[in-house]
Amino acid sequence: MPILNTLVARAKSNPKAIVLPEGQDPRVVVAANKAVEAGVVTRAVVLGTEEEIAAACAKAGVSERRFETLDYLASDLFPEFVNEFYEMRKAKGMTPEKAATTMRSRIYFGAMMCRRGLVAGLVAGSIASTADMLRAAFHCIGTAPGMKIASSCFVMDLKTPTASGDDVLLFADCGVNPNPDANQLVDIALATSATYRALLGRQPKVAFLSFSTRNSADHEILNKVKEAAALMKQRIESEKLDIVADGDVKTYEQLVAEFGKLPSGWLAFAPIVLPIILMGLASAFSMAGSNPPIIVFLGKWMLLLFVDAGETAIINSAYWYLVCSGLFMIPLTFVNVLRLTIQGMGYSRLALFAGVFEMIARGVVGLFLVPLFGFNAACFSGPIAWILADSFLIPMYYHVIHRAKRGEGIY
Repeated sequence: MPILNTLVARAKSNPKAIVLPEGQDPRVVVAANKAVEAGVVTRAVVLGTEEEIAAACAKAGVSERRFETLDYLASDLFPEFVNEFYEMRKAKGMTPEKAATTMRSRIYFGAMMCRRGLVAGLVAGSIASTADMLRAAFHCIGTAPGMKIASSCFVMDLKTPTASGDDVLLFADCGVNPNPDANQLVDIALATSATYRALLGRQPKVAFLSFSTRNSADHEILNKVKEAAALMKQRIESEKLDIVADGDVKTYEQLVAEFGKLPSGWLAFAPIVLPIILMGLASAFSMAGSNPPIIVFLGKWMLLLFVDAGETAIINSAYWYLVCSGLFMIPLTFVNVLRLTIQGMGYSRLALFAGVFEMIARGVVGLFLVPLFGFNAACFSGPIAWILADSFLIPMYYHVIHRAKRGEGIY
């Protein structure tokens, strides 16, 4: 079952109140209504002026509001939050004026609602940037008890379950700490393990990944990850934590080979190599989808939304299109070289016919294959066109060369 279905079921069993600060976004008011209707939350508080929310509802076609609205700038909470925020950060140069300006940000106001316990969590990011979300989280909420740094993770749904039946992985840290040291990697591991347990209710299995393993290379990035893996194992043993980790570093190939033996897992990455490993894992697990967004592990739950839930599908489709095209670069090279050679020898009409062959091939694919095979057929339209053009250009090339050798003129 997809992770979102699991989370919805768990949320329904113990619903809580949330705040959605971006009430000017039509998608937010629709989501707030649906969350309340589905019983996922007890209350959904949407921030914004009445004019903003009315306009969003009108655009979204929401006629009946099931959520609460709060004009945060006119709320009695606003001066309270300003004063509290000033007291929290005056040692770092905060002034009452700066505090008032900062609190005009709806993300900061929502984060203060979380801090006060007025809501259990905050969902935003459809308009606000990642930087805005993180600043508000750090300044208003801070890290959870026992955590020295905040971190984030991607929740990955595997389209093909592992041999042990698991279909969810957590990748960390993918959005907050660009270059953590060994001790910070351990904190990230512990935070993400707690997130895994909170989301799925299962024992976490930790694997530290890097570009090399089993002492096969000597590099500062690899050595840092090795140290973190060893420290993590020590921490688990000394604190008797219910987490599984073998204290070694793995490449994604090893993880794939061993995953059938693992009960569950999340992954910690060294910097720089994250995209390579993530791509390898996604391919190995039949293009896993990161359907849920980044979850930032802080003192309270904050969920960072991507602008469009279809972004992952778009990226995967673009990747597959590039792979299909890349595999057929040699036929494309022949097309360009042979066409230009034939044209350069004066046989422009033959070069033109090759283009006609390409257009015919693309038309056939579009009319007959795309309805049957969808996007995959579209991805191969180029390679099919190139191969068909080559089937015309290669014999024509030899024909032109033979004519030139015989001294025959251009026709």
